[in-house]
Amino acid sequence: MDNQIKLRKTRVWDINKDVLLNLSSSLAKVVEDLKKATDYHFDEMQNIAHQTGVTYDYPPELYENFSNQTFEVLNVYKPLMGRDLISNLEELKTINDRVSEGVNEGELNVFEAYDKILYEHQKLQEKLNTFIKQVSGVQYT
Repeated sequence: MDNQIKLRKTRVWDINKDVLLNLSSSLAKVVEDLKKATDYHFDEMQNIAHQTGVTYDYPPELYENFSNQTFEVLNVYKPLMGRDLISNLEELKTINDRVSEGVNEGELNVFEAYDKILYEHQKLQEKLNTFIKQVSGVQYT
């Protein structure tokens, strides 16, 4: 019985490994970019960007890749993923939509938007890493 459970867990990991690691990699890149964007927009808001030398160029392909990875998890691998992970990904999309709406309606400035989105992506990153550890069988890292 114990051996069957281990075999099943190994099979689930083998099926999900590539998509989870690709999502994790893409998310890590987005988090790094959001940190740069947040720093830049903070400096802009404080009128010190010219002093700090911080610059920022939005990389659309990075976010498109993350969006594609998320789409794949939500629409292809959903039955094989944990409910919490799926819920976290759906929640992130909802929050992103709300933040965009807030910026468009003048309720949030660009810095506040990036700061909120960064926080939410970091939260997802922690949850995704925990899920990967569970599914892969890695107990302690």
